[in-house]
Amino acid sequence: MPLSTPGFLCYIHTSLRPHIPLDAGRLSSVPIQVPGVDRLVQIRQEFIDDMVAHAKADLPNECCGILSGPSGQVMKSYRMANVEASPYRFVMDPVELGNVDSDAGDNDWELLAIYHSHTGSEAYPSDTDVRIAGGTAGLWPDVRYVLVSLMDMDNPVVRIFEITDGEVIEEPLEVV
Repeated sequence: MPLSTPGFLCYIHTSLRPHIPLDAGRLSSVPIQVPGVDRLVQIRQEFIDDMVAHAKADLPNECCGILSGPSGQVMKSYRMANVEASPYRFVMDPVELGNVDSDAGDNDWELLAIYHSHTGSEAYPSDTDVRIAGGTAGLWPDVRYVLVSLMDMDNPVVRIFEITDGEVIEEPLEVV
């Protein structure tokens, strides 16, 4: 499968160690029950700052990475190379993805979220993002998608989404 095709992430992941629980974990650091809200996702400020810094460092291209940790708690942000080197799309480096899988497995962590930046558009999944999410759903059914928008460089926007069967649902994000 060529590296630029949707589902590439899915293809690469199938060659990785199968120890990662596919149905375990959610991106929330601590599941919080809020009236009227199914789930509030918490991410520590240090990880938000790291994703924004990564997005700015990779300009003019989109950045990409993975958030990982135990029991739904983000413990590490893995910056990945965008082998597409494009301002409009991303593809994670397969060697780096294997290294992340090994490191996460060695720490008994789950791969919780895929993040990437939009360099000139809002922090909302594009049609391409939704297609790629469809390719990862069978392997990472609970993975979340974090988008960092640099439309306004002075005020980057970070949002988190669940993408299931082509349906995009924004989840409330609390930075702690």
